[in-house]
Amino acid sequence: MVTTNNNLDWLDPRKAEFRLGELAALFFQDGIQIVAGWRTAGVAMALTVAKHIACAMQRTDVGFACLESGADGQGYITDTVRALVQGKKILVVTDRLGSGDRLALGLVVDELKASGATGIFVGVLENDDGALPDGAADQVRVKSLVKK
Repeated sequence: MVTTNNNLDWLDPRKAEFRLGELAALFFQDGIQIVAGWRTAGVAMALTVAKHIACAMQRTDVGFACLESGADGQGYITDTVRALVQGKKILVVTDRLGSGDRLALGLVVDELKASGATGIFVGVLENDDGALPDGAADQVRVKSLVKK
């Protein structure tokens, strides 16, 4: 785990590739098959983490999925993603996990479980409070690169 006095250190574009590689390394042995990130900001993160996992483990079967914002009331996972994650180990990556982010993450975990994901993992660059999403402690394994 990386600790830092400057909690924005990992946002430095010169260090982003390295930090995302460190985050990916936390999950190398977990058999991740799909890396998912939220639309826009999370897309680049998820693709980079998937690349690091695939290259380090010499695998060609690591995929990517885009999570929706949930703002339209339709949920966070499209029908295409539901079909993609069935029977797979999923890693959801996010830049931070504070108290306000836990509800959305908990809902994503619920949707992934209902879609048939066999394993759900969460990779966080910065974890503000160390707490798991409400009700998700028995469903997911959360690993954080930077803890405040």
